[in-house]
Amino acid sequence: MKNKLSDWASWQIWNANSPSSDPETVKRIVREFLKNKDATALDIGGTKLGFVRELPGEFGDLEQRIKLVNVSGKKGIYRRRVRDVPEDDRYDLVMCFGTLMYMSKKEIRYTFEKARRLTKPGGSILVADPDGAQPVVWLETAMKWVAKLFWWTLPWRAHSKQKIAAILEDAGYTVKERPDYEVERKGLLLSVSPMRYYVLCGVKSVSETGNVGVSSPPTAAPAPARVTGRR
Repeated sequence: MKNKLSDWASWQIWNANSPSSDPETVKRIVREFLKNKDATALDIGGTKLGFVRELPGEFGDLEQRIKLVNVSGKKGIYRRRVRDVPEDDRYDLVMCFGTLMYMSKKEIRYTFEKARRLTKPGGSILVADPDGAQPVVWLETAMKWVAKLFWWTLPWRAHSKQKIAAILEDAGYTVKERPDYEVERKGLLLSVSPMRYYVLCGVKSVSETGNVGVSSPPTAAPAPARVTGRR
């Protein structure tokens, strides 16, 4: 019962505005970034309740070409282990939807640096999260901490869009906002404001070789941290 409650809360309330929760947005992402038949993707923090669940049938075996960076046990319980992804793997697209809110800045920095090394030259990373600079996000953050009194979930952090963009750039990506991929649905504060996720796109240079800004894995996370719900 507890797992079901956590799944429902994460999907229906907490992460309603994630691009991975909207079938039309998922379809558009696939058509832009994964249109080639041999294209591959890395979904950091992704689960089988998220992006891959919304894949339209027309894209055939694409689900088999998307790696979820989780070790899943029982339904609703997942572990992020981006550090365990082999360094010789390469992906056309890296996705990080509704996941940074569970990470410290040190973990985010390590995750982006690792993602950049795993991204093919000319490949992209898509990042979507609530903007911690917005007051509505502060309020929802407080509500999530209150929710921890009733069922288990990870601590929730509110990082600003500007800070996340700066960390992406430091990791070696060229960054642009992608408001066309933003999904606007009602969040927990139904009568106040929908909690929108911003979307950033980082592109790795076609000519890039070698490593940029390699740091050590965080000691406390991401090994292992549990994540519930859709991503």
